[in-house]
Order: sequence, then C-alpha cells, then structure tokens
Amino acid sequence: MKAKVYSLHTHVSSACRLSCKRYHSIVLAAALLSTASWLSSAVAQDALVPVVRPCRGLSSSRQERQKKAPILDIYEQEWRRLLVPHASAFGMVCRPSFSREYALTYDSIGRRLVCTEADTSVWSCVYRAQHDRSKYQAPRVQRYELSVPDSMSLQLRKLWTAAVTGAQKRDRNVLMLDGTTWDFFVGERTARTHGTGERVSKLLQFVTHLAQAVRKGEPAGLDALTPDLNELMECFTQALADKNR
Repeated sequence: MKAKVYSLHTHVSSACRLSCKRYHSIVLAAALLSTASWLSSAVAQDALVPVVRPCRGLSSSRQERQKKAPILDIYEQEWRRLLVPHASAFGMVCRPSFSREYALTYDSIGRRLVCTEADTSVWSCVYRAQHDRSKYQAPRVQRYELSVPDSMSLQLRKLWTAAVTGAQKRDRNVLMLDGTTWDFFVGERTARTHGTGERVSKLLQFVTHLAQAVRKGEPAGLDALTPDLNELMECFTQALADKNR
C-alpha cells in the first residue's frame, strides 16, 4: 500500500512539474512577444518626442509658488535654473534616474559651448526636502566652457533645430522604462527622448562625446566630431523633410 501511495505521489508530482514548465514556457513566450513588439515600435519611433507643456518659470511670489507646486514641477524649475544659463540659444539636458544631471548648451553671446553638471543629484536634493522646503539645499555645479568656430555653431544649431522640429508624438504602443531622460531645446521649443531608435541613439552618442570635449577643453575633440555632425545633420534634415511632405 505504501508503495502504491508513493507511486501515486510521484505521478502527481511529475504532472505538477510538467504543468509548471508549460506555464513558465507560455509566460516566457508571451514576454518575448511583448518585448519584440515593444522593440519594433521603439525602432519605428526613431525621433524625439515634443514636450507640449514647457516648464513654467518661477513667479514673483516664489514662496507661494513652491507651496503649491508638485515636486516634479519644483524639480524641473531647479534643474533648469542650475544647469541652463540664461544666454543659451540651444542645448541638451541629461537627467539620469540615479545619478547627477548635466547640461550641454551653446552661449550665443560668448560663442562657446558650456557644459554644466551638478556635483550631486538635483532630484535627490529636491526629494529629501519635499516635506520641509526650508531644508532644501541646492547642489553646487561645475561649469566648463569651450569656444566654438562660427561655422560649427551654425551646423550645431541646424542639427538641434531639425531634431527638435522633427519631433513626433510618442506611439502609444511604445513603453518607456525608467531611465535617462534627454531634453533638447532650441529657444522656447523642447523635445525629449529616452534613447530609442538608431538615429536618436547616434545623436545621443554625439552629444555625449561633444560634452566630453568641452569638459576636457580640447578644440581638437570638436574637430574630430565634425564628420559625425555633418552626417547627423543630413540625417535629421532629411527626416524633417520627409515629415513635412
């Protein structure tokens, strides 16, 4: 009798294991199909996304504004205030989820690229003081500058303009996971990305290398990026022309 019970238990256990394996296979297959669909949509969304509501500036009654403003609004005000100089004609702000933010902007008065980075995460400083604003202490920022030839600054502005103007509304099927956010702006116009698409990825790689050249103060670094700049400008200009047809 004991042997029969053991045998029955063995068959039941085997059936359970088989059922579990089939279940996990189905779940895995569904996850792979979902990922494939997401990747396909993300590749199709190879453009920046327009920012419909630009950041509202601080009002004259700053204390009253901060009491009413949601934490994300306050955060946006702070990273703009700290990282984007007033004379910026165009630029990019990089906001990672778990590390410090930085910006690469073009100073139209000084005719130079400016890289500004916080010494600690602006978000973490704002978040820690969300229940008691009097405890808020803004992070210090480090600023690097590098003069740019007029010919290159014109090319850069054309690239930024084409990328921002060619921004497309996000496909509803595209899932945006938590990660780094990149904001590109020209004047008052802003477009955003989380890095999806081949063309956008090349743009992000280019601006990352551009920021590194500014940090190091190496004019030769700018010269080395000229071929990439020309290629990207042609690529985004063509994409904008296709969009406007």
